Amino acid sequence: MIGTMLASLLTTAIAPTAVIAEKQKAPEQIDVAYEQLLVGETDQAIATLEQSPYANDPARLINLGTAHAQAGDYRKAAKFFRAALASDTRYQMELADGSWMDSRAVARTALTNLESRTAIAMR
Repeated sequence: MIGTMLASLLTTAIAPTAVIAEKQKAPEQIDVAYEQLLVGETDQAIATLEQSPYANDPARLINLGTAHAQAGDYRKAAKFFRAALASDTRYQMELADGSWMDSRAVARTALTNLESRTAIAMR
């Protein structure tokens, strides 16, 4: 349906590892706010992603989680990472290092990193 996605792992001050997925160029391209997230335009990224007609697309859900984590709303971030993990849509995503990972594994990694960060912050 959506095709191959490119995921870029980056470290932020808010979450140890944030996942940003970018849709590769394809006829049915959707905006997953990749560029907005890269430059820290968190509020704009959230607005873009909330307007997407692809509500259950893992890249959209992962990026919404990433944006909310960057904004400090860990509860919402976890909600979106869990939704990506449970999505019926599933595909291989290319990571920044050139390796490939299942979209559910990307969501699971993002959630684990978020939960680790939240636990550290609560100590």
